[in-house]
Amino acid sequence: MAIGKTLVIGYGNTVRTDDGAGIWIAEKLSSFQISGVVVTTTHQLSLDLLEEFKSYARVVFIDASVEGDPVQFDSVGKPAVPVPPSAHHCTPADLVSTYSQLYGGSIEGYFCTVRGENFEFGTELTAATVQHASSAVEMLEKFLWG
Repeated sequence: MAIGKTLVIGYGNTVRTDDGAGIWIAEKLSSFQISGVVVTTTHQLSLDLLEEFKSYARVVFIDASVEGDPVQFDSVGKPAVPVPPSAHHCTPADLVSTYSQLYGGSIEGYFCTVRGENFEFGTELTAATVQHASSAVEMLEKFLWG
């Protein structure tokens, strides 16, 4: 049973330049130490995260994107296709849907994406992505304090 807390998951590949934006944002949010918010990072989403969801009322996923608006924030929708039980890479919708199916409960899911400019090898975000990511941090901080 969820206890009213929020889990924030920043994910991506920190050695593929802007693909590390989700982790960059999560690390910034973690420094605010918002009551009731737990921040974690991972390289990719997997079914292994589901057990952890039990302690939370909502989960916020943060990732880089190759397209779309500079910053997008939406509720997690339904998965496009059913999740195979051995899936090693999942979408936020896959995880929220599978959690409901396995545990019979629901969890609010939100998905924040930040458009990246460069996904080549490198460890620093591009200047444009730092701007987008900083905007996302401000928006998410307000949402989480809400």
